[in-house]
Amino acid sequence: MTFANKMKYLSPDEIRGLKESGYDPVLLEARADSERWEAVNGLREKIESAFAGVTLGDGIGLMEGRGLDDYEDADVLAQLHAQDERIDWHRFSSETLLSYQSSISFTDAEGMRFHLPAWMFAELRDDGIAGLIGSLCRISPHNEQQFSLLSPEQRSVVRDFLEFMRDDPDYTHERAEIDAAIKHIWSQLPPQ
Repeated sequence: MTFANKMKYLSPDEIRGLKESGYDPVLLEARADSERWEAVNGLREKIESAFAGVTLGDGIGLMEGRGLDDYEDADVLAQLHAQDERIDWHRFSSETLLSYQSSISFTDAEGMRFHLPAWMFAELRDDGIAGLIGSLCRISPHNEQQFSLLSPEQRSVVRDFLEFMRDDPDYTHERAEIDAAIKHIWSQLPPQ
């Protein structure tokens, strides 16, 4: 399944098709929120644009991140490093992202920049990565280092993503934390 499919917010055409297939129209209308659907599509386009062409380089990938979490030795870490996807963040399935979700805590700046668009897309599909919102909202030297390679455009997209998630009913309990992060982390541009 591609990133363009299976979004949390259904399009008007998808809702119409489900109604025609016999799905409960009342439940479908409860999920229908055309403004949110349009907003998520606009956000997806911004993410695509801001992270176009980003590669992992020599950064820490998902497999190596898990290896670090598992305290693997240097030889195993080198093997995992060599096996990590390094070219196209679109290649990560939701299943892969979910199975390697602990890697978000072990990645470096290159790894964060490379995986972040895939993790944000997964969250927008409601295949959320445990810890993504917390990682984006936590103020710490480690997180500052992880986000140090993000361009002003990428930082702006993260801010837009957090503003979108703040208004999601699933994130009612995180609103104060998200607001603080937007104000103290994501509204400021990094030093050039």
